[in-house]
Amino acid sequence: MRLSKSGYFFLISLLLLITSTTSFAQEQIKLSAYLKQLETQNDIRFSYAPEAIEDISITPTTTPDLQANIEYIKARTGLQITKINERYYSVSAPNSIHIVVLDATTGAPLPNANVMITDQGAGYTTNAEGSAYIPNPTNTIFVEIQYLGYQTEGLNLGPVEYNTVVVSLKPSVDQLEEVLLQPVFTQGIYRTNDGSYRFNTDKFGLLPGIAETDVLQISQTLPGVESVDETVSNINIRGGSNGENLLLWDGMRVYQSGHFYGLISAINPYITEDVFIYRNGTHSRYGESVSGVIDLKAMDEVTEQIHGKATLNLLHANAFLDIPISEKLSVMVAGRRSLNDLYQTPIYNSYSERVFQDTQITNLATPNEQSDLNTSEDFNFFDVSAKVLYNPSQKDRLRFNFLAINNNLNFNQNLSNDAFELSETSELNQENIAAGLHWQRTWNSKWSSTVGAYRSQYNLDAANFELLTTEFDTQGNEVISFVGRAQLLYRHKKNVQWEAGYEFIETGVTNSDQTTTPEFRRRVKEVLVGHHLYNQLDWNPFNGKTQINAGVRLTHYPKINEYRFEPRLNLHQKLGAGFALEFHGELKSQSISQAVAFQNEFLGVENRRWIQANGNEIPLITSEQWSTGLVWNKRNWLINLEYFEKSVEGISATTQGFQNQFANSAALGSYQVFGLELIVNKRWRGLGAWLGYTYSNNDYQFDSFDPQSFANNLDITHSFRAAISYDLGRLSTVFGLQWRSGKPFTLPLGEAPSAIQDTEDIPFSAPNAERLTSYFRADLSFKYIVLNKSGYTLKANAAFQNIFNNNNLLDRYFVSQQIGEDQFAINQIENRSLRFTPNFALELSF
Repeated sequence: MRLSKSGYFFLISLLLLITSTTSFAQEQIKLSAYLKQLETQNDIRFSYAPEAIEDISITPTTTPDLQANIEYIKARTGLQITKINERYYSVSAPNSIHIVVLDATTGAPLPNANVMITDQGAGYTTNAEGSAYIPNPTNTIFVEIQYLGYQTEGLNLGPVEYNTVVVSLKPSVDQLEEVLLQPVFTQGIYRTNDGSYRFNTDKFGLLPGIAETDVLQISQTLPGVESVDETVSNINIRGGSNGENLLLWDGMRVYQSGHFYGLISAINPYITEDVFIYRNGTHSRYGESVSGVIDLKAMDEVTEQIHGKATLNLLHANAFLDIPISEKLSVMVAGRRSLNDLYQTPIYNSYSERVFQDTQITNLATPNEQSDLNTSEDFNFFDVSAKVLYNPSQKDRLRFNFLAINNNLNFNQNLSNDAFELSETSELNQENIAAGLHWQRTWNSKWSSTVGAYRSQYNLDAANFELLTTEFDTQGNEVISFVGRAQLLYRHKKNVQWEAGYEFIETGVTNSDQTTTPEFRRRVKEVLVGHHLYNQLDWNPFNGKTQINAGVRLTHYPKINEYRFEPRLNLHQKLGAGFALEFHGELKSQSISQAVAFQNEFLGVENRRWIQANGNEIPLITSEQWSTGLVWNKRNWLINLEYFEKSVEGISATTQGFQNQFANSAALGSYQVFGLELIVNKRWRGLGAWLGYTYSNNDYQFDSFDPQSFANNLDITHSFRAAISYDLGRLSTVFGLQWRSGKPFTLPLGEAPSAIQDTEDIPFSAPNAERLTSYFRADLSFKYIVLNKSGYTLKANAAFQNIFNNNNLLDRYFVSQQIGEDQFAINQIENRSLRFTPNFALELSF
């Protein structure tokens, strides 16, 4: 049978229809994947319940128009898509109500807001996009939206086929306000009303002399925070030693804070989101420190898409990845490693000169008489940080943290001539490994709880070979701490918060030494268990004009029969016209501290080791501190003047690093410090300027010494920092100056004698009666945004430390040197600062 023209036309059309239908079926993709494509193409976000669309597939369109795609999805799927703002869209299905909670001021979503159906007693929590889905009711219900620090909103909802409800919460007038929005020094540094400082690394700007974010170097911009030897591993807060500080990373104590023996921070900045620094009035949850607290917190939200950073500079390479595994699970990993084994740059040589000066490394590398002795050092460092984030439900959050920090040094010695050849390698290894797990549960809008535990282990080991004398010795310092804690949090109404918790802390410290000439072996281990209860009440009455943070910490150490009652208080009172009055006070204690040796431990590179209180020759260290100040914050000005006093009891002379007549003493004493701190900060459009000044007077009191009172080794009378920054958009620059008076030191008695009779027989004059010359340094930094495309950013940073190449004197002390049989001369030793040191970095974010 022959087909007519119309028959042919019908047959061809039918074949085309079948082909197109088959093609249509083959090209369909999951709606969730299609929405992800639209998010990437248009830089927007869709908020939806995964279970509502998991079985829906759709054929993508070819049009790039966003609105056309939205109408196409609505027509094909029957879903309702509602525009919330320029960036966020909600996707709703029948039989559910999609509630989106936003900040009324910024339009940003509010995660973990409580959505309460008061009639039913049921509660829901918003996700990271501020979304929550509740069942579509058969009758009208009353829903209450609650979020800490915001005014509660209530609304009536009835049965609807499709519904997206956007709730914009206004900040509460009487909220528990923590942060003054005025940046201090640079973007990302904020001063809080409890007197602490918060650093946000994601928003961080630029500071002089820093090419890559270094949270511990940044801390030294604050008044009252110094480092007398330019290192991040020796931070002195209001006249205290580094061992008197508490350093935490995601709730885990870190005993090693620096790479390159203190010149850069060992805490990776890319996985660390917030840094809180407390100088006084610390929260009652913090124990084990009599000076400051540095609390570093890693990012804590489950990610929905992969992102990361990578940096390459003249010293190390650094990389970070945040990887989604599922909608409830993600993993963050960050790692950094030195590159000097591949190439040695000017900054590596400058750092090496600074770190290894007056150590066995340099002393043997430049012998006076043994010209046949050859030496070399192999040095490297790395750190690895990881965090697993799992939200099994909207109310539960499980977190696992891991941190590993390592410095490794091999010092090679070779002595050869025509008759023989000798070679040995000395080693120094320093590492800190910590791991922790905790679970947070939000029971309802008022109650939440957290339980967790962590283990942190620190090891410092050295094997030292004296090639010229065949002497061999090993040294070790080990700290193992286990901490278990439970915490309960209650938020009442909008202006009251109560927190209570318990901590179990077991810390073991081991110190070991072994030498061959003379033969000697020592190993001492001390273990101490502490039980700690704490309570904290935060109250913001009188329409937000008053903020009160009051707490108490109860501590018991059964082994040494010590009980401690330690109240803490912060008061912030607004006076009007931008003025506020503050008061901070605290009692604190700690059981672990750092003993400081005199240039004879661990190759002379690292001379501090941790020791544990035993109730006898090493007692519990205690402190009392109070401060009061005035704050003015208005019209982009921030001025803060604060007076403080601090007294620390129970310190051992072995923890102070004496280099005079008290060098070998183990006497117990105290120190008292008082002073003034000033911050002046002003920001204009694109331009910022700031200065910080500290005056302090810091004196020891040792009843068994003569004299009993004298200047503290860390007494810096005047310290001044200032900087000016300018932001041109793609290019930013900052120039800064720092000046401080010299630290104290002790001269030999009278005219330095040419010879003495014994290695320890140096006659000294009055302790710490002299001062080093003043310290002065100028630094400069640049940041340039090379590329800023959708999805990735490339930045180039440059930093120049000590641009005037000042030869600053950091320390001066005296040792005896053998010049003949039974004859010893006095040798003056001087440690100098970093010279001019450039650094460059490329940073890729995606």
